[in-house]
Amino acid sequence: NFIKMKVNYFDKNGAALNPASLPMGTEFTAKITVENPSEYKVTELALSYYLASGWEIVNERLFGQNQANEDAKHLDIRDDRAYFFFDLSPKQKKTFTLKLNATFEGSYMLPAVRCEDMYNNEIYYMVPARPVVVK
Repeated sequence: NFIKMKVNYFDKNGAALNPASLPMGTEFTAKITVENPSEYKVTELALSYYLASGWEIVNERLFGQNQANEDAKHLDIRDDRAYFFFDLSPKQKKTFTLKLNATFEGSYMLPAVRCEDMYNNEIYYMVPARPVVVK
């Protein structure tokens, strides 16, 4: 009841993209939008985005380019995942982006994307896992 989440994928030109089957070398962007439709402020949210094993994160922070994630209080980017930590006021939305690359050929599982309150296990939202292919 407290949060909702959408995960959308886009190509380099901003057109919607289905990540279920991508050619190797494809650069694309994941946009994760988290919304608080309630009348209450939710704090200490943690958004966990784990990659499919055949994908890599293009870490734009290394080049001083990732201004799109300024709404996060803290951002932790690793080789195989990214964590975003933030608060949401009533009726507020925040969108976080990750630039990705379909790097290794094969069939993989894209793990569930999860956003949850770190101290209240009743506040969470999950986008289910799904298979993806890099060809």
